[in-house]
Amino acid sequence: MSQKLLSKLMGRRSLLQGAVKTFGAVAVGSMLTMSSAQAAVGEPEKEDLKFGFIKLTDMAPLAIAYEKG
Repeated sequence: MSQKLLSKLMGRRSLLQGAVKTFGAVAVGSMLTMSSAQAAVGEPEKEDLKFGFIKLTDMAPLAIAYEKG
């Protein structure tokens, strides 16, 4: 093999190895920071809930049709 081809292959190989090592480190690091935090179970704050509806401009035709019957 020529020296030029050998250096090009080593450059690609080391780049690929570096990318794999970096990806592995990021993947392991993200797994270590994950936690299984859960909220405490308790009584609901309110027994009766009321849901509202805000009319927005993107649904104006539906709001007008509803108002007109």
